[in-house]
Amino acid sequence: MSFVRDRPVVFWGLLTTLFESVYAMFLIFGSIEVTPQETGAVLIVVAAIGGVFTFLVQGLVTPTNNPKDDAGNMLTPGTIGSDEADLPPI
Repeated sequence: MSFVRDRPVVFWGLLTTLFESVYAMFLIFGSIEVTPQETGAVLIVVAAIGGVFTFLVQGLVTPTNNPKDDAGNMLTPGTIGSDEADLPPI
């Protein structure tokens, strides 16, 4: 499950979207009986939790867990060089 480790924010987005889709399918097929207000409350809570999680975690993760150069070669401290002149442009 490297996807979860590499992109935790995207994974959370997929998880909340999946939950909302399954919840909507249960509503459409009548598997659960809830009022429109209850449905709204559930979806608001899921969206709020997802937003807070995204806000908190996005600042803690690196842009990519497996950085590569334009040619697809793995970037590690040993391959970049020792001085700033060897670093690729930002």
